[in-house]
Amino acid sequence: MGIDDKDEHRFTATINGSNGMSAARGAASTTTSIVSSTTTSAATTPIATMATTTTTTTTTTSSAVNTPSSTTPTTGTTTTTTTMPMTVVMDRDKGMNQSVWNLLTVYDPEAQLSNPVAMKDKKLLKHFEDPHIKPNPEERERLEKIINSPSRVLTEVDKQLLWRFRNQLISNNKALTKFLRCVSQSSEEEVDTAMELHLFRIGLLGGQFENPKIRSYGIEVLRKADDIELESFIMQLTQAIRFESSHTADLPQFLLDRSLLSKDFRLLNFFYWSVRVQSQAEEESQANIYQELLKDIESKLKLRRPVFAMEIDRQKWLVAELTDLSETISKDKGRAEDKKARLIALLSDPVGRFSCLKQFPYPVRMPVRPEYLVDGIIHDKCSVFKSALCPFLLCFRRVREETPNQSETNGPTSSSIDSMDESRSATTATTTITTTIKTIIIIITIIIIIIIKNNNNNNNNNNNNNNNNNNNNDYHDTYRIIWKNGDDLRQDQLIIQMIKVMDDLLKRVNLDLCLTPYPVLATGLENGMLEFVENSKAVATILRDNDNDISRYLLDNQKGKRFISQSVDTFVRSCAGYCVITFLLGIGDRHLDNLLMTKDGRLFHIDFGFIYGEDPKPWPPPMKICKPMIDAMGGNTSQNYKLFTEHMCSCYLLLRKSANLLLNLLSLMGQGDMETMEKNLNFVHQKFRLDLDDQQAAKSLLDLVKRSVSALFPKAVDIIHDWATYWR
Repeated sequence: MGIDDKDEHRFTATINGSNGMSAARGAASTTTSIVSSTTTSAATTPIATMATTTTTTTTTTSSAVNTPSSTTPTTGTTTTTTTMPMTVVMDRDKGMNQSVWNLLTVYDPEAQLSNPVAMKDKKLLKHFEDPHIKPNPEERERLEKIINSPSRVLTEVDKQLLWRFRNQLISNNKALTKFLRCVSQSSEEEVDTAMELHLFRIGLLGGQFENPKIRSYGIEVLRKADDIELESFIMQLTQAIRFESSHTADLPQFLLDRSLLSKDFRLLNFFYWSVRVQSQAEEESQANIYQELLKDIESKLKLRRPVFAMEIDRQKWLVAELTDLSETISKDKGRAEDKKARLIALLSDPVGRFSCLKQFPYPVRMPVRPEYLVDGIIHDKCSVFKSALCPFLLCFRRVREETPNQSETNGPTSSSIDSMDESRSATTATTTITTTIKTIIIIITIIIIIIIKNNNNNNNNNNNNNNNNNNNNDYHDTYRIIWKNGDDLRQDQLIIQMIKVMDDLLKRVNLDLCLTPYPVLATGLENGMLEFVENSKAVATILRDNDNDISRYLLDNQKGKRFISQSVDTFVRSCAGYCVITFLLGIGDRHLDNLLMTKDGRLFHIDFGFIYGEDPKPWPPPMKICKPMIDAMGGNTSQNYKLFTEHMCSCYLLLRKSANLLLNLLSLMGQGDMETMEKNLNFVHQKFRLDLDDQQAAKSLLDLVKRSVSALFPKAVDIIHDWATYWR
């Protein structure tokens, strides 16, 4: 019986002569000798089943035995016998006169189960292995397959291979997550061995790593990160708290302490709102952790940072008021224009229920951008969008910046805020979300933090410059947001964060695709706010107002040949970037009303309710790019179109290099059961086409672009969408 070496997941057996015939008749007691071992498998329909006893013979010449199947460090021949159940299907060969029977290639459904013999072998061998052993070409190829497949389920043979060559994988960051899966979390000795390898420099706090030593090391790594780095991934770190036993565990207390110690209010701001949303969202067993942590945050805030506590209370007041306002207007039936009139009337009424929103009793820091301080809503600059949930466009009046460390004498205390809330009946929506699968790694994001650190510093400098410019006329400046009620913005927040991470990865290699990752913050399960991108219009509106010609819009808004050329280049770059990103994440429900563009040519997407290939429209194209976009570049034979495809390929190939990081980051925020989570991750994994080399992957991407450009149906869908929104 021989193993088919070309496929590691299956085996083919041949039985010759009369012995083979008797084997077929007495399948249940067949004993066969093999020369290699088998690995993962998937079940097929069995016709005959036999319990095969596998005898593996290995010859060694060194004093330390290196094969996983060996049990003693001896020179010569070592034999190990294990029992391996298998399912076979018998088929008569054409050479019937030679009495040859072939056993078809089948899959072993039990190969992925834990093998107690292999586990015992692993324990015995660890004292005799050569730490300097290197994999042979076949083993190296198998290791690469394991490491380069983010969604691969490790078999016992995979784990043995990773453990055996662990010393050779120290410098391979991609191998870290896979290696740690083969470490027994209940074995202190194995954990200590792994710790000695110093592979935990990024820390591990995911659900699969329950050993306190590993999780404590993850906290130590986090302590080295600055506030800006922690803020970038506070949403994921907050999600990791669900794997803790209580709110007093190391991770939640570390995040709380860092938030309270930070001089900047931003870290506490985003940590608080992330915990607040999760306290409403998780199942009861996990909700208790977040609810207790939320109480802990609020109590310690009042004692240690009373000014910060006041800022949070003011934000809670504003969110509650906006929620009441949107619920009041949603009760009115009618079109968006009617609701807009109603909104303006409520905000402008000097003695009405919402008169306090015209001039706040105290300045409030915007939760979505806490460095902005506002003190009221400018009612005549507000509007209502034509959408099913009728989101508001609200214009806030900004005031001179104050530091949260100033005296507490300004503004009311939390008790006075509570008294104001007595007249308002606030409803807290509580739902239950299926617990996500225990994710691979939570602090894998530290890798991304390190990668994008320099870019963050540059972006902060740019933001500071912009803020200084905006504050020239402090009191009369405005800040506009989109307020949504009845919509869960956590998914939008996740996608925008992924776009930000991808943008930073690309900028690290000097590829600026002019992306627009506008801030998004969920303030509850069914409400939240998004920053409004100034000087932007829906592509549908631009086409309607400019005779279906985007280039005319760019010409009208940019004076001078140099600025026009720059805006076209910006348009081409942003088109390329978002085409790749929406393709990888499978963002659906794309139409020309949720595709926006600024006057300087920056194209960007909004509304991410459908991801991972889901789409309410039939036959969605693989990439959302329409003919007017190509025409604005000068046609598909122009130099700009050539640059567009080149930027797309560069973006795609660069992001493929970070596929493991991006997939792990997506897994941290996954929702649903294990089957759904694996399906979603496999969807993104397939989009990266890691089975192809760079040249083949680029070609496959360009083929998709050509097919998408030639697709005519999406335009008809956009027309239907226009008809639908007309009556809102």
